[in-house]
Amino acid sequence: LYKLGNSQWDIPSLRSLLEEILTDKETFTDFEVEHHFPYVGKKILLLNAREIKGVGGAENLILLVMEDVTEQKKYQLQDDAFLGRFKNILLQSAVGVAVFKGMRFHVEMANEMFLTIAGKKEKEFVGKPLFETMPETRNFLEPMLLEVFQTGIPHNGNEIEYSINSSEKKATGYYNYTYQPMYDKDGNVNGIISVVNDVTEQVNARKKVEESELFSRNLIENSPDCVKILDKEGHLDFVNSNGLCLLEIDDFATIKNKYWWEIWGKENQKIVKEAVEKAKRGEKVQFQVFQETAKGTPK
Repeated sequence: LYKLGNSQWDIPSLRSLLEEILTDKETFTDFEVEHHFPYVGKKILLLNAREIKGVGGAENLILLVMEDVTEQKKYQLQDDAFLGRFKNILLQSAVGVAVFKGMRFHVEMANEMFLTIAGKKEKEFVGKPLFETMPETRNFLEPMLLEVFQTGIPHNGNEIEYSINSSEKKATGYYNYTYQPMYDKDGNVNGIISVVNDVTEQVNARKKVEESELFSRNLIENSPDCVKILDKEGHLDFVNSNGLCLLEIDDFATIKNKYWWEIWGKENQKIVKEAVEKAKRGEKVQFQVFQETAKGTPK
């Protein structure tokens, strides 16, 4: 073997393995050899060998099987390079990203944002089972992760309130999250990618707006005056209770989305419509007319 093709197979590592088979071992498997061969160039070979015992005093032989895996290795290196670039992107992402592997959800990777959200340091978090470092999350989080692991169906949550209480961080926030299954080469789930986005500022800002709108609506509703809210086209969007009472309208639904001037008598519709048009231009308008209510009471 070593003298074939100008001794191109006289590879020290291969010679050492084959000699071990003749002395100590009976087999070796998946031994990778990278070598530059004349005429064909660089090749990567996968070698498997087994000793065949001689019968009746015959010399022992070695069955050597070679597989050219050059192309597969090339694509594997490309995949590894891509995964390396992808991992760097995840590590620098503005959202929290972590990878949990196996049924115990070992933390294989967590970027800086995820560590910040979790209130953890990398050395105390990465490389350990998730619930060993965050036991307070087990009751609500483990069932979700197990379901993703067992079914392969992603799980999403929006604006979930969560309190962090660690030596590094004590805070309550709101988070959007996605748990996405990861698959091995055989198509089996072997891990989970967790993507978490801190939306605390957006949620708090919206809550303040909602509280302000509710406060304003309560003020309007409890006003002793007849207060109406029109859309930009002049349709009725809201009339407070005292306003409905003054107009003697029992059910706001009967006038909702009607033009404000349509509930006035024909002799007053032009005046009311012009007032609305002036208000749309930013002018302050007052008018006084005689009008019967919905039940015919003159006012």
